[in-house]
Amino acid sequence: MNIFRKILHCNKDGSDKVYIVEVNKVTDQFVVLVSWGRRTAPRLSNQIKCEVVRELEALRQAEKLVSAKQHGKDKYVLAKPSLDINGFKIKEGNKTVMEAVAGSKVQSNVTFDVISTGRRIRI
Repeated sequence: MNIFRKILHCNKDGSDKVYIVEVNKVTDQFVVLVSWGRRTAPRLSNQIKCEVVRELEALRQAEKLVSAKQHGKDKYVLAKPSLDINGFKIKEGNKTVMEAVAGSKVQSNVTFDVISTGRRIRI
């Protein structure tokens, strides 16, 4: 189950690249997955960056990856909803995606949008 997704876009110097960071819950652990490549490519490259048991640690790792891309040499920015990427739909405002964690007891100062209900929660 996907609980976090940020889609970044870079069009510096004529490039048209995307970098997608996701956290997925798989059985009893959380997996941080990144996908990257040319936006118009039929298939993006991907890699598992880490597998952890604690949800908060997975979210921290994902945010570190996002921050590194945004502050790196290519200066990726959050993708706009109008951006077309094969296999991905960008939510309005490219908000962080959070599903089915409203009952989570994780302590954090991160605000997420819940897909299923559209309401904001703070965990």
